Amino acid sequence: MIAGIVFYRRQGDGLIGRWSHESLGGRLAEERVAGVAPGSFTGRWPVRIFDPAGKPMFAGQLESTRFGDSLKLSWRGKLMPDDKPALFEGIGYVIDPDTMCASFEQVALKSDGEAEAPQGPA
Repeated sequence: MIAGIVFYRRQGDGLIGRWSHESLGGRLAEERVAGVAPGSFTGRWPVRIFDPAGKPMFAGQLESTRFGDSLKLSWRGKLMPDDKPALFEGIGYVIDPDTMCASFEQVALKSDGEAEAPQGPA
């Protein structure tokens, strides 16, 4: 597993995320989610993700649905600059009306862009 974490704060009609992933060596980067209704952390929104230097590295959709006391998150889109299809999934928790945190990991995709079946423990 190669995991990451993101911390979102509401800003205007969107969310600004600060995130890190093992592939970034612990450095922080930014994520921008647009069109998020006040008081809600469920829905589907456009998302852009940047590397630590501010260079775009992902564009797509973030979908968030209720999952018990938590949220199930899915980032589906394209890795830049080569437009390679990508899917990340995670679980989040709403800390307060303006703050959410989540963990995530990339999901392997088949050549048709669909998620591969999860592998069980060896």
